[in-house]
This record gives sequence, structure tokens and C-alpha cells, in this order.
Amino acid sequence: MHGKQTKPHYVGASVRGPSNAARNKLKQDAWNVFNRSWGTLGVVCDGLGSKSKSRTGALAACLAVRDMLNQVDGLDMHSNLGTHLKTIEQKWLARIHPHNPNDCMTTCLFCVYTEDNWFGAQLGDGFLGALLNDGNMVACSPDGELAFNLTNGLGDSSQAKTWRTLGPLPAKDVHSIILATDGVSDDIPLGSYPMLLEELVNEYQPLNQMKRYQLLRRELVDWPTPHHLDDKTLLALWSNKSK
Repeated sequence: MHGKQTKPHYVGASVRGPSNAARNKLKQDAWNVFNRSWGTLGVVCDGLGSKSKSRTGALAACLAVRDMLNQVDGLDMHSNLGTHLKTIEQKWLARIHPHNPNDCMTTCLFCVYTEDNWFGAQLGDGFLGALLNDGNMVACSPDGELAFNLTNGLGDSSQAKTWRTLGPLPAKDVHSIILATDGVSDDIPLGSYPMLLEELVNEYQPLNQMKRYQLLRRELVDWPTPHHLDDKTLLALWSNKSK
């Protein structure tokens, strides 16, 4: 059994993009935060809009990551990592059954917080990064280079899955974590993330959870890039260890 863990703070919201609104389609992004005895999971998924069941795929992916972590009890995430990431797809396939996986394609980004560490993983596009207390930003990236517009995702049978990982990072060294679908990340230069996260933590820390959601959702609705058509989802987490 685990002792009582201190849960991190978070703010998250998701809004339907103009493209889906114009076609009277539901939002294809999904996100969630799950608190467990061992810590906290934050997950963001972006169903591929060209697929007929992409919303189903995104919602199922959030639950599949939770299912995997429940199975390994969270704290065991770093050992046998490859097996755990494959388990996410197995759990996802079970949740979308009987739909064709290709019809449910989705990206998947998640972070795990325990009392001691932050850990993250990403499949597909979007942005997952951590602001360290020394002011540096570290992100999920292959070979040290950020790669956007990746087509990899759950349900993609055309190529091997390319999960990118972040950490584990000592919790005492981490200011905050951000996860965003490409409807947000495409409009944010890499160098702007540190200031964005500092502002998010300062602005939202004093608010209760409902106020945080309402304010962030309004900011996503009023997104300053007027012709960006995608759904928009942003999730930021920070612990009491944040400086």
C-alpha cells in the first residue's frame, strides 16, 4: 500500500474548433486527470478528424492510459516501459471494439506525477513539455529535435509506433508540465512556453477547480489565431514543489 500522496494542481480545458463546428461535428479532442493512491495521471488525446470514429478513439485512449497505470500501480511505470506502452494500445483496442482501429486513430500524450518524479510520453503530434525550476524547458522529442505534424497514433497500422518520452524528472526540479493538442501547440513558439507556464501557474493557482476550467475554456474560445480550425485542448499541472 502507498501512503497518502500530495496531489498536484492542474488546469485543463478543451473546445471544439471552427472546422468541426461548421460541419456540426462533435469535438475530436479529449482530456482527463485521474488521481490515484500512487499519484496523478494527466492525459490529452487528439482524434484524427479525417477518421469516422476519431472521437471514440480519443476518449478511449484517455481511459486506456488509466487502465495501464492501474494495472502496473503507477509507481512501476519506468521499468519495462516498452511493455507498458504496448499495453496502452491493447487496452485501447479493447475499449474501441468492435470498431476498426484505423477509423479511431488518435494521438496520445500523458504525464504521471508521483511524490518523487514526473514522467511523460507522447505518441503523435501536439506538445508535451516540462518547465524546470532553473528556467529551462525540456520536451518530448526524438534525437533532441522537436517533431510536429507526426502522423503516428493509436490505430495507425502503416508504421511502427514511435512513442517519445520525457523523464523521469525529479519532482523537486520541475516547475510545471504542459500537454497540448496541435490546435494549441501549432500557434505557440517553443521559446514562449516558459513564460506561458509561469503565467498559467500564477493566474490559476488561487482559483478553485471550476473557476480554473471556466477561465481557461474562455481563453481557448477566444483564441487569438482567428483562422485556426482545429479543436483546442490544453492541460497544465504543477505541484506544491513548484518554485
